[in-house]
Amino acid sequence: PMVLKPQTERTVKLLTAVATAWVGFHSVFRTEYVEHDTNRPHVFTDVQRWYNDKIDDFVGVKRDARGNNNNRPPRDPTNVASPASGVYVKENSSRR
Repeated sequence: PMVLKPQTERTVKLLTAVATAWVGFHSVFRTEYVEHDTNRPHVFTDVQRWYNDKIDDFVGVKRDARGNNNNRPPRDPTNVASPASGVYVKENSSRR
């Protein structure tokens, strides 16, 4: 086993803890999970909605009477995430 100096070991542990916390935060609050075959909400949907509302309140984003953010259009439930590109595409569109 590799033996590290105590200061180096503490630094590695700190960096590991920070990286783990960041990945966990990003996975829960920032990643959009889309189920391609259904319109069911994901387990993190409510937590993400709460987080986004808090961020909107913090930066002063106004909402209309329906609770929609006026700065971005409401989500279209037919939008599906493309995992490879991260780009949202509309499936089964009747407009051409």
